[in-house]
Amino acid sequence: MKHKKTNTLNNSGHISKVETATANSILTLTNTGNGIIDVINAGSSTNINVASGYAVDISSDRTKADGNAWKYETDGAINVTGGGKVNFGTGSTGAAFRSAGNNGPAFIIADMDIGEQYDLSKFIAGSKANTNMTTTDQIAQNIGFTNSLYDASFDKNGTMTINIEANKPIGALGAIQSIANMNSQMTRAQSIIDGVFDAVATGEIGNLSYPREGAISTQYTGASKKSKLEELAEAVESEKDPKAKEEKLALLLAEKERANKSWIGFATPYFSTSSIAATGFAATNGSAMGFVGGAAKALDNGVLFGAHIGVESQNAGKVGAEMQSLGSSFMAGVHTKMPLGQVNKASLSLVPFVKLQANAMLAANSYRLTPLMDTTREATGLVSGFSASALFGLDMPTNFGYITPEIGLMQQAVIMPELTFNSFNTAANNQVIKGTTATPMYLLAQVRYTKAIKLEKMSLFPTIKAGIRYAMAGNSFVSSINVQNGLFYATNNIDSFVGVLEAGLGAKLGQNTAINLSYGGEFGAQVKTHNINVRVGWQF
Repeated sequence: MKHKKTNTLNNSGHISKVETATANSILTLTNTGNGIIDVINAGSSTNINVASGYAVDISSDRTKADGNAWKYETDGAINVTGGGKVNFGTGSTGAAFRSAGNNGPAFIIADMDIGEQYDLSKFIAGSKANTNMTTTDQIAQNIGFTNSLYDASFDKNGTMTINIEANKPIGALGAIQSIANMNSQMTRAQSIIDGVFDAVATGEIGNLSYPREGAISTQYTGASKKSKLEELAEAVESEKDPKAKEEKLALLLAEKERANKSWIGFATPYFSTSSIAATGFAATNGSAMGFVGGAAKALDNGVLFGAHIGVESQNAGKVGAEMQSLGSSFMAGVHTKMPLGQVNKASLSLVPFVKLQANAMLAANSYRLTPLMDTTREATGLVSGFSASALFGLDMPTNFGYITPEIGLMQQAVIMPELTFNSFNTAANNQVIKGTTATPMYLLAQVRYTKAIKLEKMSLFPTIKAGIRYAMAGNSFVSSINVQNGLFYATNNIDSFVGVLEAGLGAKLGQNTAINLSYGGEFGAQVKTHNINVRVGWQF
C-alpha cells in the first residue's frame, strides 16, 4: 500500500505558479491575507487542497508575477492545469457570497466594473473537470467581494453582473438604525404620557376628582353643571344644623386645598435595548438611555393640558462591515386629554375622551463606516423628526378594575441628513449617502387594565397594556448612494406591524406622590425593543 506524502504551503503574497509533481502527494495550500496565485498545477495522481477561507484573491488593480498588467476577466480568472485534483475550500456548507474571513468563499474579487457582465462558464481555465467547481452554479455560490459596495446577480446561463445595492450595509443601515431609534423614542414618549394620563384617571397619581374603581359615580370636574366647590359652598350656606354645617365646611376647605393643587408633574428615566434585523443586513443591536419629564394642568372643565421634554443618548450597530450610529437627541412636546362626558351605569362608568400629543425632536448623530479590508471613516449630521397623534378612548372604571380601550392615528417623520465618507484606502469605497425621509402613519389600538389594591399606608396599582401599531402608509423610504461609478438607489422598508406590551406596578405614597416601575416591549419583524421605565408623579 502506497502512502501519500502531505505538504503544507502558506501563501500571503503573490505566487505565479503552485505545482505538485510527486505522485501520490497531497498539498494543503493555505491562502491568507491578500494572497494571489496565478496558476495551480496539480500533477498526475496528486491532490491540491486549498484550505477553507478564500482560495484566490482576484483584483483588477494588481499586476502578474512577471510584472505584466492584469485585468479581471472571467476567462481564465483561475488557471488550473495538470491531471491531479484541485479542491477549493468553501467554508460553511451552503453559504453563498460570504465576506472574506476564515469561513469565506473560495474566490475573493475586488474592484469590479459596475454593470459589466462576466461569463462564469470560463472562470476556471484548463482542467476544470478536475476541481470541485465544475459548474457555474458552484462558482457563483463561492464568490465574495472585498468591497462591501458590491452585490452580484447571476442568470441561468452563468453570467454574473455586478451592481451596487443601496440596501446593503453601505449606509441604508445607518438610516434604519436612526429611524428605529427616533421612532422608538417618540413612541416611548407617547406611551409615557399615556401612562401619566391613565395614572391620573385611576387615582395612582394625585387626587383629582374622577370616576374610578370603587367610586364609579364620582363626577370628573366639569361633568356636572356646577363645580364641586360651588356645590359644597351652597351646601354650607343652606345647612341649618351647626354640627352638619361644621362637617360640610371642613369638606369645603379640603376641596379648596385640593383645587389649589391642580398641577400634575412627572419624571421618567428609562433604559432601552433593541435588536435590529433589517432585511438584507446582518443582525445588530442598539441601546438608549434617557429621560422624559413634564407637567400638566387640570383645568376647571376636566381637561388636562401640559408640556414635556426629553433627552436621550443612543447607539446602534458596530464598527466593522456594518454602519455604527451614535448620538444624543432632544425632544419637546405638548399633550392634552379632554373628557367628553360621563355616563354612569350600575356596575361601571363610561367617560369618553380624546388624547392629543405632538413632539418635535432633533438628534446630533455620528456614523462610522468600515468597509471590508479598509479603515474606519466617520460622518456627522443632524437628524430631525416629529410625531403627532390623536386617540379616542373610554375610561371605564368598574368594581373589579379600571379598563381603558383606545384607538387612533399617529403620524411620524424622520429626516436623515446627507453623509459623506471619504479617504478610504480603496477609492471605490468613498461614498456620499444621500439624505432621506421616512413618514410612517400608524393606526394605534390598545387596551389597558389597572387594579387598585388598597393597603394600610399605601395603594398598589398593577397594570398591563397590550396593543398594536400598524403602518397604514409611509413605511418605506428611498436610500441612495453616490460612488465613483454613479448614483444608485433602493427602496427600504421599516416594520409595518408592531405588537406592543407593557406591564408595571405603581405605588401611591400618601395623597399626592406616586412611583411606578414598568416594562415596555415593541415587537416587529425587523426591530424589537425592550424598555425599563421608572416614573415618579406628584400633584402640586
